[in-house]
Amino acid sequence: RPPVGAFTATATERVRRDIVGLLGLRNPAVTVTGFDRPNLYFDVVKLETKYKAAWVARYVADHPDESGIVYCATRKTTEALTDTLNQMGHPAVAYHGGMSPDAREAAQRDFITDKVPVVVATNAFGMGIDKSNVRYVIHHNLPESIEAYYQEAGRAGRDGEPSRCTLLWNESDIVTRRRLLDNDYENERLTPEEQEIVRQSKRRLLDGMVGYCRTTDCLHRYMTRYFGQELSPNAGSAAGEDIAADSSQSGRCGACSNCESTFETIDVTRVAQAISRCVHDVGQRVGSGKIVKILRGSRAQDLAWLNPERMPTFGMLKDVNEARVRDVLSQMATDGYLSIAEGRMPIVMFGARAAETAAPDFHYEIKQVERKSAAAGSGRSGGVADTADSANVPGDALGSYIPDDDEESLFQKLRELRRTIAQEIGKPPYIVFSDKTLRDMARIKPVTNAQFLAVNGVGQHKLDLYGQRFMQTIASFNAGSAS
Repeated sequence: RPPVGAFTATATERVRRDIVGLLGLRNPAVTVTGFDRPNLYFDVVKLETKYKAAWVARYVADHPDESGIVYCATRKTTEALTDTLNQMGHPAVAYHGGMSPDAREAAQRDFITDKVPVVVATNAFGMGIDKSNVRYVIHHNLPESIEAYYQEAGRAGRDGEPSRCTLLWNESDIVTRRRLLDNDYENERLTPEEQEIVRQSKRRLLDGMVGYCRTTDCLHRYMTRYFGQELSPNAGSAAGEDIAADSSQSGRCGACSNCESTFETIDVTRVAQAISRCVHDVGQRVGSGKIVKILRGSRAQDLAWLNPERMPTFGMLKDVNEARVRDVLSQMATDGYLSIAEGRMPIVMFGARAAETAAPDFHYEIKQVERKSAAAGSGRSGGVADTADSANVPGDALGSYIPDDDEESLFQKLRELRRTIAQEIGKPPYIVFSDKTLRDMARIKPVTNAQFLAVNGVGQHKLDLYGQRFMQTIASFNAGSAS
């Protein structure tokens, strides 16, 4: 048969195995290029639903010259948030599957050509979109999986420039997502048993997303570990190596809100160790529900066959709230201390890091429900508490240099020229030059062909097409500054 190739942007090891099996590939060569995006700053903000629109509006107002995408879970929320932004004087367009093809095309065109800086959309927006200068992606609601989140958030910063990915979430988001999974999935082509397997799989995916919101670990590390990659000083891109090396030495990557310590934590070491011991006591044979019951001393009939009263861990956590035990167990699974087996009965087993829980120096924390202000922090990530008044969002992300006033003024003039040229040729502005190239141009201020070719992202073809006009703008700017 002919050679077969399969390509995807975000696939865990389990999904890669499924792809190989479903396509019937024989001894395939599997290449994983790495998942870390070191130019992206990841932020998680726990915020009541009633404050989310104000938070988004404040961020958009503070970044008027940047392109951004705001993802919403429903069409109704998409349209409502778009109306709110426009009423507050922040130009935005909506995009969702319920709009006519002409309306969707117009919205996409206005966003791609920088006519409108912000698009508010459902997950219908994004496939085939390659706008390189998206500076931020905000998720107004909790996505259904890490895969979905990373694909959508990854539309920021494709030009390599510092960009921001912020997730707004609350406990209500989790409840809504779980209810939809339990009640809204029906497929007449599947048996009830197969449907339940699908539900369990989707619950595990959602648990990974919930774990991302609650983890105290570096968000870059959490994300890459989920996809089977461990950041280390000897792996990844040069920027990725710097992040990993810094994390290993100081515990701070400088590229996520967790490493900026903008939250409070709860020590759950005792709970985590008890859970690990209970998994051992039951011989890795039962699901999370039974483990929680045993730890809290339940004498439920469905536990009788296990003789739980004889187990050392029976009732060990009777003083701990059931929801807390479940949260810790879920977090341990997402952090690799436990693993959840595939199939109709999701059995809790030991994960790759299970042995760490038995170490004398083992320590485990989860994120406190309430966040505190980060006003005293480094200032890079700012701080966002649970009120709209606290939406003091940041301006710069990982690795961002701070241009002086002259550079910023020239950058804006170069952007205006880029927009004019893009309109003349009927192409998106980033096709002319990326923001990264314009930033470098503003820094170097080239006025000769040789200098222009030294700018990042400029080749002979772009020099021939646009060089003269950009150098004229730079020369005029230099003359004005000198006078």
